[in-house]
This record gives sequence, structure tokens and C-alpha cells, in this order.
Amino acid sequence: MPTVDEAKAYPYTPQERAMADGMRRQAIIGEQDTVAKRLHALAPDTGADGLILTMNVPDPALRLRTLGLVLDAVRAADWQTALVG
Repeated sequence: MPTVDEAKAYPYTPQERAMADGMRRQAIIGEQDTVAKRLHALAPDTGADGLILTMNVPDPALRLRTLGLVLDAVRAADWQTALVG
């Protein structure tokens, strides 16, 4: 995986830029509760029974921490939904 500086310096072709822009529009970015809410909304909207998360975080420790934060937020949202429902 490239570093942030390498990614910023990469000379994208117009086709690569268009693909990256399309992916960015579909990205879920934000605080824990925002990400959890959007993930919960995504599954029924797409008919999916599961989600696969990917992230472009070059630091493995930070990537693992981020996945843990997402998992905690999604679990908390599940619990809140169960209590309300």
C-alpha cells in the first residue's frame, strides 16, 4: 500500500481519477456513530446480508484500531436498535 505522500504524488490518468472520484462518493467517512448509522442503512438499501470493509490506512496498527472502533460503534448501534425495537 502506498504512503499518503506517494498517493498524493501519483500521476492519475483521467480514467483513474474518474474511478477514484466515484469510489470516494460511495465512501463512508466520519465519526463512529455516523459510520455505524450509514453502515446499518447500507445493508438494507443494497439487500446485502453482510458487509466487507476496506480502508486505505497505511499503518497496520492504525488500520486495526480503526476497524475496532467501527466494530464497537456497529455493535452499540445494534444494541440500541434492539432496545428501541
